[in-house]
Amino acid sequence: MWDISKLPDNIKIEVTKADLFAFGYFLLEAYMQSLPPPEKDEEDLLDFNGMCKFLGIAHSTGYAKTSKGEIPHFKMKNSRKLFFRKSQLIQIIEEGKRKTTRDLDELAEQYLKHKKI
Repeated sequence: MWDISKLPDNIKIEVTKADLFAFGYFLLEAYMQSLPPPEKDEEDLLDFNGMCKFLGIAHSTGYAKTSKGEIPHFKMKNSRKLFFRKSQLIQIIEEGKRKTTRDLDELAEQYLKHKKI
């Protein structure tokens, strides 16, 4: 890592939009990892409407994804009511994370280093 204190007082740095997004994502990841994990008893359970609102999807999409098993859920015994763990919904969201250009560049470098020419 660079030592910023060693830079001159008058300096101009060019930063791309992709660099800013990557840096913002890095800060968000660092912050999220610094938070303590929620205890099971404190974890939020959502009903079907809450799940749709949390994910920002239509009810029809929620029904389809739930029936296909794409969204994990719980069913109350002797009832049709469904419940969803917020942590599992967050995990579904995180699985759809797209790689930044920096991530792709690093993967390409690693591939080229290990590829025998």
